[in-house]
Amino acid sequence: MNRKLDRTAAEFGLLANGSSPRWSVDVDEILDREEWLMEITGPQVYLCFQLRDLKAVSCALEFLRSELQPDADRRRKDRSRLGEEVILGRFGTATVSLRRDNEDFPRCFLVVGPKARSTLHVSLASEDIQMLADVLEQVSKDIPAGTDK
Repeated sequence: MNRKLDRTAAEFGLLANGSSPRWSVDVDEILDREEWLMEITGPQVYLCFQLRDLKAVSCALEFLRSELQPDADRRRKDRSRLGEEVILGRFGTATVSLRRDNEDFPRCFLVVGPKARSTLHVSLASEDIQMLADVLEQVSKDIPAGTDK
């Protein structure tokens, strides 16, 4: 098959990245428009999706850090302040988010899909939450000032 496609492929550039022993995150920008892709690679998962905006990185970092609060009362206050979920972006038509577990120990989920019906949940326990937060901190430092739209 030798068909020509009318649409040219978008050009990407690496905007920011970070890594830990088990996790890595890359944020790529589409060079001809204000769109970004986030790649999350972990021990059991590889996920590439369209990031809602660059502020999603700092929101995710704050969300994960709040899960690691050693004081249960402080964690509850952070939960009420930050909410139960932070939306990161889209995987096709499905939402990609971080969602809290309702237990009294640090655990949350990387979720692809709606709150009901067909949904993928990747469970993140305290060690993975810490590593992913460290990675997102590296990523947030790489994002140039003034581009956190």
